[in-house]
Amino acid sequence: MNRSTLVLILPDDPLTGLLILSSLPGYGYDALVAGSAPDALALLEANRRIGVLVVNADLPERRGLALAKAARALNPKLAIIYTSRLPQRV
Repeated sequence: MNRSTLVLILPDDPLTGLLILSSLPGYGYDALVAGSAPDALALLEANRRIGVLVVNADLPERRGLALAKAARALNPKLAIIYTSRLPQRV
C-alpha cells in the first residue's frame, strides 16, 4: 500500500469517524467518511483510488460485515480493517 491510497471509513458513530479521519493525514493518507453502508458502497464504486476500508464490525444488522463482503467483491485487493468496541469481535 502506498501513500496515494485513499482510506474509506465507516464508523459506528461520528466522533470515531472524525478521530480516524483527523489522524490519517499525519501519516500521509487521505480519507473519506461514509455515513452509511450504502454510501460507502457508492464511494467504493465511484473511486478506484480507495484501497483501504475501515469498518465497524458491530454496525446494526451486521451491515459492517456485509459491507466488507460486498466491498471485497468490488475490489478483491481491498484491505479491510475491522473495528469494534467489543474486544472479542475484532
